[in-house]
Amino acid sequence: RGLGRLPSDGELDMEGFVEGEAEQSPGKRSRKRDFDRISKEVEKWASNILFEEERTGNGWKEISCNNMMRKKFNRDGRTQVYLKWMSDSRDEQDRESGISDKNSLDYPCIKCYATIDAPMETVCSFLSNEETIPIYNELVVDHDDIEEITPHSKITWTKMPKVLFVKSRD
Repeated sequence: RGLGRLPSDGELDMEGFVEGEAEQSPGKRSRKRDFDRISKEVEKWASNILFEEERTGNGWKEISCNNMMRKKFNRDGRTQVYLKWMSDSRDEQDRESGISDKNSLDYPCIKCYATIDAPMETVCSFLSNEETIPIYNELVVDHDDIEEITPHSKITWTKMPKVLFVKSRD
């Protein structure tokens, strides 16, 4: 789920607004532009991580399931998971209040490669549907769609329990 997207050339009107944006309040347009800026940064960051030349390079370590879990959840070997501890790379103004020194804490970052045998539109629809979250993520305790930013992006909230060394979190 991205936080925003860039408009295509066909969606811009003569004043540079996305369709329907001109009727919105200046505050809401500014908020959407902030989300667009953040989403571009997140997409660039994620693409750099996902498409590194070596999956285990640059400090990434592969996480292997025990045999019982692998037989149940990854019997075809179509999923690979990697872990790396990373500091918060966001700009200070984009971080939650109370987090000021971005180098003071390291957080677990997990990247996962999986082969899904379905068309991209079907996968995106399934993953963005509020009703299907518990189907593809059994660890979700609670969830809600908070706000639709654009027709292709929204803000969501999810509550997760403690898992191994990762604290419970929203």
